[in-house]
Amino acid sequence: MAEAHQAVAFQFTITPEGIDLQLSYQALNQIYLSGVRSWKKRVSRIRNRVIKGVYPASPSSWLFVVIAILATMYMRSDPSMGLIAKIQQHLPLSLHVSLSAQGQTMLSALLFSTLLWLSLILALRFCLKLLLSYHQWMFEQHGRVSNTTKVWVTLLRLLSRRKPLLYSYQTSLPHLPVPAIKDTLSRYLESVRPLLTDPQFKRMTELANQFECNLGNRLQRYLKLKALWATNYVSDWWEEYIYLRSRGPIMVNSNYYGMAGRLLSPREIEYQIQRILDDPSPPQPGEEKLGALTAGDRIPWSQMRKQYFSSGINKRSLDSIERAAFFITLDDEEQGMRGEDPVGNLDRYAKSLLHGKCYDRWFDKSFSIVIYKNGKNGLNAEHSWADAPTVAHLWEYTLATDAFQLGYTEDGHCKGEVDRSLYYPQRLAWDIPSEDRGGFCLTYEASMTRLFREGRTETVRSCSNDSCAFIKALEGGESEDQCRRLFRRASERHQNLYRLAMTGGGIDRHLFCLYVVSKYLGVDSPFLKEVLSEPWRLSTSQTPVQQMELFDLKNNPEYISLGGGFGPVADDGYGVSYIIVGEDMINFHVSSKYSCSETDSHRFGAQMSKALQDVMTLLSADTKAKPQSKKLL
Repeated sequence: MAEAHQAVAFQFTITPEGIDLQLSYQALNQIYLSGVRSWKKRVSRIRNRVIKGVYPASPSSWLFVVIAILATMYMRSDPSMGLIAKIQQHLPLSLHVSLSAQGQTMLSALLFSTLLWLSLILALRFCLKLLLSYHQWMFEQHGRVSNTTKVWVTLLRLLSRRKPLLYSYQTSLPHLPVPAIKDTLSRYLESVRPLLTDPQFKRMTELANQFECNLGNRLQRYLKLKALWATNYVSDWWEEYIYLRSRGPIMVNSNYYGMAGRLLSPREIEYQIQRILDDPSPPQPGEEKLGALTAGDRIPWSQMRKQYFSSGINKRSLDSIERAAFFITLDDEEQGMRGEDPVGNLDRYAKSLLHGKCYDRWFDKSFSIVIYKNGKNGLNAEHSWADAPTVAHLWEYTLATDAFQLGYTEDGHCKGEVDRSLYYPQRLAWDIPSEDRGGFCLTYEASMTRLFREGRTETVRSCSNDSCAFIKALEGGESEDQCRRLFRRASERHQNLYRLAMTGGGIDRHLFCLYVVSKYLGVDSPFLKEVLSEPWRLSTSQTPVQQMELFDLKNNPEYISLGGGFGPVADDGYGVSYIIVGEDMINFHVSSKYSCSETDSHRFGAQMSKALQDVMTLLSADTKAKPQSKKLL
């Protein structure tokens, strides 16, 4: 009961002498400090909104405009060309009475200066949007920059000299354009040509032509109407129908994971975590495997939430989890890739991060940090709120900052002091009743569309005519020169597919939105139905390294990220995530389902390794064959 008494700000007792008032100054001080912290956060949020809202200008530029206008007026010049006088004429009558003529002029000048300042911000933002709409730089050859692009870079630097906040550019980003339906269908047919026989391709071409001539144009009109109204014609539908409305398990099928090498916590969090580890109390009935509800199909979990978690103590505990920024799992296993069996260890590490024991993660959470018994850690992220590069950016920055800026003491503890009066971590309470799944295939590679406002991802269909021609030539034993020519052509084709996807010329998001419109209209399209039911047997994605300038990879190899991975999209397919770390390393994460007898992640990984070695041998022979130029003295 001592804690309860300390939590009370004041008490009073009625005695014969009167009222005895007892104040708890410590509690009142905490209430005061809590209010101060709350107001500081509000002021900080308002300040950030203002700074973000006026970008690329700054709030202080308003004062510059005001001073400039007042200075010119002082020199007997009217910079407003009569507008200040008109504003003065339309001031409320009450101001005419209460203010002198000079005061009215000053107020009118301030209003004109503010309107001029806002107009300049809108003009600068419009210019920035025009500059950010230029994407031709992406299609230029490496090392050959056009004069247009050089001018573009210079102007962009001039307009964005101020250091932006997180969303400063958001209102200046162009909207994602709706591709012409003819272009999308043409690119789609080109993407499936290497996967279909001649009769199959002829049939698909006929379906595409019928769709374009009939229903397609009608759906396209609705999509263009949405693009005029919405900031991004894809993102809200993609988030709702792909991530949030799916009733299948998000574990493996949607969530992805990432690996790291050290604990990530300041001193007091370490202290609290140790308190949790030292707690000997056993799990409450039903508590130990409660997280399994988030790992299964969504419909049973939804039903369970309504039945058991909609009120009372279970709702309060669930609310605590869902209001938290992220979830932490203190795993009782040891993981990592080093040791006598690095390949096997890495497999176990990846599987543990992807699904764990299925009940010791909370897969609904935005992301869950998993900390293992030996200090290794990683994360598992829910996909609907952010794509992997966003989380990877955060993760890399956190790891580098933790290791090279915050640091640890010699005995392995976090630096800093501990407030020993910290409250013990509060354990959640539950009331749980006891109730007794070699050839060419459709290939998905994720690309970003963040050059556009609210942009997320687009699909790059990696399996193309050019890539298939190269594989056939290499496997067929054709000459090395011919294979190298085909490899370069396939590489250029792949890069061009990426550029098209990143600049709004992708295929799949456009077809997806056309399909959504057809469902709203209650019409069926045999073409769209077939396209959207095609299985992605190979789903790939890259997590780019973006924080390499923070530390030296060669001198600090222990801090190299192993990347992360995700589950396969098709039951008989593979999920392949890769990360290119510097110039000497590529990490792959390969997943497949045990339920499919035709897939094997280890076998597929070995084939990938052999393929990379074959390409390296092919290109190395080309380098050796080139004559070395002699330096003339």
